[in-house]
Amino acid sequence: MGATLMASSIVLSGVSNMQLTIALKNFLGFLINLLGALIFLFSGKVAFDFVLVMMPAFMLGGYLGAVVAKRLNQKTAKAVIVAWGFLLSFVFFIKEFGLL
Repeated sequence: MGATLMASSIVLSGVSNMQLTIALKNFLGFLINLLGALIFLFSGKVAFDFVLVMMPAFMLGGYLGAVVAKRLNQKTAKAVIVAWGFLLSFVFFIKEFGLL
């Protein structure tokens, strides 16, 4: 959900190129995660056995996301992002109010 909100915020700030929007979202996400990782690393609360599994998975996901984004035209990419945002909002709304 956070990535969708970040991409939406970038578009609302005036960036109309979806490939640039996705690249900026990924870079900002990297910086945010790096800061969080450093804080946890120095706090001594890191379970390194999970890190060894999660780190390559996140790297692969980021790479594959960029490959898919480059192949989509901008109109399709925008539609996918908006549809995903609506779907997640709907699911969270339903879960929050116990309608499922």
